[in-house]
Amino acid sequence: MSLRPPSPKCRPGIVRVAVVSVLFGLLAASCAEIGEPYLGAVPTTSTVVDTTGAPTVAVGNAGATQVATTVPQISPVRPDGYEPLIVLSSPSGISAGEPDDIALLGPPLDSVDAVLAADDYFGGLVIQDAGGEVFWYPAEGAERELINELGGTLLDVGFRDGTPEAILTGLDNLIERVQLVTKEREPLAALATDRSLVDLSASAGLFALIYADESCGGLLFLNSIGQEVDLVRPTATVCPVPRRPAFGAVALSPEGDAYVYTEISYRSDGVEESTVLVGREFSSRAELFRTQIGQPGERVSSVAFDGRRVVLLRTSLDGDESDGLVVIDITDTERAVAVTNAVPSAVTFARLPLTVGSVDAG
Repeated sequence: MSLRPPSPKCRPGIVRVAVVSVLFGLLAASCAEIGEPYLGAVPTTSTVVDTTGAPTVAVGNAGATQVATTVPQISPVRPDGYEPLIVLSSPSGISAGEPDDIALLGPPLDSVDAVLAADDYFGGLVIQDAGGEVFWYPAEGAERELINELGGTLLDVGFRDGTPEAILTGLDNLIERVQLVTKEREPLAALATDRSLVDLSASAGLFALIYADESCGGLLFLNSIGQEVDLVRPTATVCPVPRRPAFGAVALSPEGDAYVYTEISYRSDGVEESTVLVGREFSSRAELFRTQIGQPGERVSSVAFDGRRVVLLRTSLDGDESDGLVVIDITDTERAVAVTNAVPSAVTFARLPLTVGSVDAG
């Protein structure tokens, strides 16, 4: 199954934020064959919109007054030649490594009953355990710190104003942010009451959000203060099974210049019929690849993207050999990877080399 990107027609890419047209990153015309998404050694800078009178708006509700303001959001630059580790969370602890060499990390992460793990941009991890608590494990083996003292479920880790922040779900469809260093907590956005959150991915000053509703939901992009921005995105065209989301998982590249997502079709009884993985680039507005990754009865529960590789977890209603970790190289093919220590519950990439849980830590 080839995932080599297509060769679209030459066309300029334009990004609109509300009623204000702005440039997002480097918006060059797309010509000839598209190569791998560029993840070079320059920081990501995004353009956001400020809101007068309120820090956030309810996503899906109209009526906010908007004023255009450019605020750079710069995330740490990955070292030259660094190949991001795959980080798996499972009841046995946190595992990391390249696809062919995944091993359980050392203390203190070898005993964590983990539901989800996300890197903190600096070599540490933010982890939600089976009890619902979210902890920050800083780099170099420092003591862990409780992040969600007021409750909330971990979605991802973002980066704003020079510091990482945990993105959490709260009550009443509220999405909140908690700075890891100061523990300052504030709202990011609130979903409209008729919507439910399916998945969220953060990359510096950009958020990709999938929701479900009676029309099978959709995919939104939010800027660093939680306002919806009009970037190139898919839309659900048909909705045979209400409230079954047309899109199941989303992952932004570390530099925020491309993203992947899954499209799902369902049988009449609501069971997955087919899952397709799609990659898109913001600047060219082009589709990088589209390939089927899920057969009838198979569910893709977690997706990560480092710009070159996609890693996902796929499970089957029948529990057959297709279950487990799947690695897809954009320029190559899909391949399954065996995970020996436990059945993983989530997967992600580390933006910088991990130091927490290493041989020396603890």
